[in-house]
Amino acid sequence: MRRLLDPLAFLLAAVLWIAGPVGPGAPHGPFGPAAAQAQQGPDFETWLATVGRAEDTIARGLASDAAFETLRRELVDWRSQFETARSVNDTRVRTVQAEIAALGPPPAEGETEPASVAILRDTLNARLDTLLVPQREADVAFNRADALIREIDQILRQRQAAELLGRDPSPVLPTSWTRALRDIARAGVSLVNEVRAVLDSPAQRAGLEQRLPLAIGLLVIGGVLILVGRRLVERVSEWLSTRTSGPAAQLGGLFVSLFQIVLPMIGLGAVLASGQLTYATGFLSQSLLGALSGAAVTLILARWLATRLFPADDRIYQFLSLSHEDRRIARFYATLLGFFLALYRLLDRMVEVTGFSAETQGVLQLPLILGAAVVFWRTGALMRRAAPAPQESTEPASEASALGDARFVASMLWVLSQILNAAAVIAVSAAALGYGKLASFAVFPVIGTLGLIGILVILQGAYRNLYALVSGTSQDEAGAALLPVLATFATGIAMIPLVALVWGARWTDIADAWEVLRDGIPVGGNRIGLGSVLTILVVFGFGFAATRLLQATLRSTVLPRTKIDPGGRNAITAGLGYVGLTLAAIAAITAAGVDLTGFALVASALSVGIGFGLRAIVENFVSGVIMLIERPISEGDWIEVNGQMGIVKNISVRSTQIQTFDRTDVIVPNSDFVAGVVTNWTRGNTVGRVIVPVGVSYASDSRKVERILMEICEAHPLVAMDPPPRVIFREFGDSALHFECYCILRDVNFKLQVHSDINHAIHARFREEGIEIPFPQTDLWLRNPETLAPAGPQARARSAKRAPKDKDQTA
Repeated sequence: MRRLLDPLAFLLAAVLWIAGPVGPGAPHGPFGPAAAQAQQGPDFETWLATVGRAEDTIARGLASDAAFETLRRELVDWRSQFETARSVNDTRVRTVQAEIAALGPPPAEGETEPASVAILRDTLNARLDTLLVPQREADVAFNRADALIREIDQILRQRQAAELLGRDPSPVLPTSWTRALRDIARAGVSLVNEVRAVLDSPAQRAGLEQRLPLAIGLLVIGGVLILVGRRLVERVSEWLSTRTSGPAAQLGGLFVSLFQIVLPMIGLGAVLASGQLTYATGFLSQSLLGALSGAAVTLILARWLATRLFPADDRIYQFLSLSHEDRRIARFYATLLGFFLALYRLLDRMVEVTGFSAETQGVLQLPLILGAAVVFWRTGALMRRAAPAPQESTEPASEASALGDARFVASMLWVLSQILNAAAVIAVSAAALGYGKLASFAVFPVIGTLGLIGILVILQGAYRNLYALVSGTSQDEAGAALLPVLATFATGIAMIPLVALVWGARWTDIADAWEVLRDGIPVGGNRIGLGSVLTILVVFGFGFAATRLLQATLRSTVLPRTKIDPGGRNAITAGLGYVGLTLAAIAAITAAGVDLTGFALVASALSVGIGFGLRAIVENFVSGVIMLIERPISEGDWIEVNGQMGIVKNISVRSTQIQTFDRTDVIVPNSDFVAGVVTNWTRGNTVGRVIVPVGVSYASDSRKVERILMEICEAHPLVAMDPPPRVIFREFGDSALHFECYCILRDVNFKLQVHSDINHAIHARFREEGIEIPFPQTDLWLRNPETLAPAGPQARARSAKRAPKDKDQTA
């Protein structure tokens, strides 16, 4: 369990692991034994001896975990040699195979071929068999080494599971406390005896007197850096926050806060050096100092995380909307969890050194588990009432992004609170029943995971501020940008090995997973690995950037200097974008070494499925390509299709976006434009016609009305004189004489405005000329008007009696 806990140790170990193991026993080092032996070829005699020893050890199953790990590293070294040997003579093998293929297919049964060709074919086949012998031997040995490694992994996992679920005497029993007190007293006596051995020795005493001044100086320096360094850095950070603001101040504050780790670490190193110079020369003393140093590192990191995630200064960006008092409580809880984790590391090391019994270990862990469970429960309650605090923004995109982030973080906080509550219940129950390993597993890996999540949250804020500083945008816009989110996501993926180590994974598991990612998995006759994926992403990214750069150059520099209309320019840039993205995808797949012929069968099956299931999408896609080539409509055209009228805003390969005159967006499939009827009011030019109907009374002079209407149409500035406007006496209506004004407009986009202007002018001019614009009138004749005369009381009574009989009759 000790390897699960110290986040700083995780990060340092990850760096060393990525850099590659070095030293004489490095299994994968570029200049280690594996590389040297690969050049000479595997020693199969030594390998067979190793196989026998490994099979015997696995069959007995009595070796310790350390012995199995050593044997596993040796087998991994052999497997690496055999993996290299599997590709020996690859070039020669391909050459001979090409020569054999050049001879053509071998003759069928009953047929013959020229003797010279037959002799050459036999010679090449014999040579090919000779070249394939080392590869086949290496392949067999590789599979055998891999099988042995899997058997060792299975044994180690079974032991780990058995240890996790093992039950010891309950730590709440008095007998366990008695045994714990005896073990602690025995360890204390051993430590005192080591100190006495140093003090009783004249030579040791003389050396101690000589080193004592230096030891005291280092102790004072270390104590000052540990106690004063953090406070000094906090004051500097607060001073910076009052002097400046913005992303630069946030990044500067984060950089300065790192000295809260650096200065105490230097002080801790000075204190350890002081201890080395005094009396800590025995095994127990050295182990105790090493355990104390690891615990101190854990506590320093926990305190730094607490101050960065829940700052005391209200002017610093708050990731969660907590009050000042809640933030103080959260800092205390985070520091307390780090303190419990540090004590557990110290206790775990002392148990290993002193050989404490299971009862003693359970008794010593019980207070830590109970305290962590209480903090878990209260932290869960704090998380449930906490919510993210998005910055107010006037930008709709930033506001939507902040709202989405708030909902996501709120749901994650609720999930974390439930996990903490469940961990607290499981830990207390398991510890009380004697399942000490299970109780520790339910508590301390959770603390380590929370620490890694805190680091990721801090890095997310750093990425956002760095993007805002480099791009010159605001923090709200940077929060809504994609690049900081991708950087955070990539960092989270990179932290997965650390999370796996926290939860009990071994370094060998991480190394095996990395081997799988590096070598890839077989897909359709190809091996898709991490290198292939990265190659595809990099090449496609370059192609995408080059395509967008070429589009921008054409759109802003080249095409405006041509006589191509705006719609044609948009079609050219859009088509170039589709072609560029297609070529970039093909180049990326080719650069990754993926053979597309292996996907031919899958592609044919998909084409059939697309033909039946995605027929509408394919139809719209083809229609979009036709529209980009023929260009019956262009962006900015005023069109009418399927009863929808508006301005074309965007043409894509699947659909076209139209903005209606009431500012609503209508998405129309491209197939409606190719197969349907489309009215384009502004295709080629903006000239169009407007028809203004008007009616006058029968008493009006029709010629005078025609002359007045002609004058009104000719007076409007947007009405063209070539061809001139026309006024038509249309018909004799029921209540009016109907006229229509036909006007050709220079810009049909102002059709509604011209129609309104002409109506206003007609109404004003007709009032001046005394011409009446009639409205429909209807004369109503009553067949028996006497029924409307006032009636007396008797008549009303008779009418009331007849009402039920006459209710369905009309007068």
